[in-house]
Amino acid sequence: MRKLFGIDGYVTIMRRYIFLITEAFLFSLILSVLAVVVVQVVTRYALTISTPWTGEIAQILLVWIVMIGAALAMERKEHYTISFIIDNVPERLRLIILILVNILGAIFLVLLVYIGWEYFLNGLRRTYMVTGLPRGVMFLALPVGAVLMLFSMVSQSLEALAEGKAQHAAPYNA
Repeated sequence: MRKLFGIDGYVTIMRRYIFLITEAFLFSLILSVLAVVVVQVVTRYALTISTPWTGEIAQILLVWIVMIGAALAMERKEHYTISFIIDNVPERLRLIILILVNILGAIFLVLLVYIGWEYFLNGLRRTYMVTGLPRGVMFLALPVGAVLMLFSMVSQSLEALAEGKAQHAAPYNA
């Protein structure tokens, strides 16, 4: 791999560790939502006791799962792509298209970070009724997930530039 702006394998190594930690975090979120839902079902149907806090906690966990899962999907290039167009253009044009698409994606993600941060700050002033947790806890998932996606997108783009060829997601094979 050619060096680009002094970037070599360090970004790749850093990205690998960041997303290993992210994957472990996602796994713990999934286990947590499973535990909360099991508690809700058992207490409601087996013990006939109402546990209203479980609904609020499950809602928060599910939003975090979606945003962290989207970041991991971006890192693994598992988002859907329409590849029949990009596969039929010369390699140099493919690289230019990839960079332009990633610039547009980066603009969107920067806006998502900004808007998500505003939601987070506003959510700190409001709380959930049962748990008393600030709603900002849920909204924080937006900027965190968007920052992870942005980091993945930018680092993959820099690697593609350094190698001089476009690396887009493989088409979905059923």
